[in-house]
Amino acid sequence: MSKMIIRQMRHGDIKEVSVLYKKVFDHANVGEKWTNKNSLRIWEYWSSRKPNIAYVVVIDKKIVGGFIGFIVPWWNGNHLRDCEIFVDPRNQNRGLGAMLLKTALNKSLSDYKASYIIGMTFNGKKFPLSWYESIGFEKGGPLTMVWGNPKKILRKINNND
Repeated sequence: MSKMIIRQMRHGDIKEVSVLYKKVFDHANVGEKWTNKNSLRIWEYWSSRKPNIAYVVVIDKKIVGGFIGFIVPWWNGNHLRDCEIFVDPRNQNRGLGAMLLKTALNKSLSDYKASYIIGMTFNGKKFPLSWYESIGFEKGGPLTMVWGNPKKILRKINNND
């Protein structure tokens, strides 16, 4: 049996984590087109944001999954927000994502007394939304995420003046 550990992500893990992150998104085919370069850039940025909660799952000395989220003070307590959780497709359905999430949630509760975890997943894909719902996440709520192209928004604002 392979040796599996979950440990805090270290700065020296960033390159390996960023390559795995790209691989996971390539496999998921959700429309995000990560390159090794821009994946490395986002992971360098995320690792510099504080406070962050970041863990990796390692099997036989190889990183096969990760989690990162950020503690943000809010009106109703600290929130664990902007979370990313991912597991190499060859290692999915083994409980690794749940173990990463449990580790991160325990840390957010013990060190920051987090009152909420807030993340995102993709519409139109059964997985991982079905997994999130099966472990107690809810979709919807009083808010929805909005996004848009800044140039297009500026054009519309300017046309409405």
